[in-house]
Amino acid sequence: MNLDDVYGILSNNGYKLTKQRKILLDILIKYPNLFLSAEDIQKKAEYKNFHLDLSTIYRTINIFDNVNLICKTQKDGSNLYKIRTTKKHHHHLICKKCGKAVSFDFCPSDIFNHIADKNGFVLVEDKIELYGYCNKCSNTL
Repeated sequence: MNLDDVYGILSNNGYKLTKQRKILLDILIKYPNLFLSAEDIQKKAEYKNFHLDLSTIYRTINIFDNVNLICKTQKDGSNLYKIRTTKKHHHHLICKKCGKAVSFDFCPSDIFNHIADKNGFVLVEDKIELYGYCNKCSNTL
């Protein structure tokens, strides 16, 4: 997803591109393969001499999530976010040390639907995250 796509999605959903949203988007787009916490985003903004309140970051993240611009995960009880790099249904490999994320398209949804049917459930979504260590981090273990 490129910057024009992102702006179009926001605009089509009735959101303006405010200065704060642009700063946050620029940070997420600069790190497309990393899950970042709200605090990480705030530090990266301050490094560029921009101040973003955490409340502004959380409100903006909520907007981005509502229009499906970001992926979310959790680590140690904290929410982490990254820009969505594909419109297709996908899952992630995530490095437990540095947070690097790699998207992959494979999804065993047929198996999940069978398990759900067998147990009287209607499956509406799935989320698969695989954790390990990237090449760089596994060399330092």
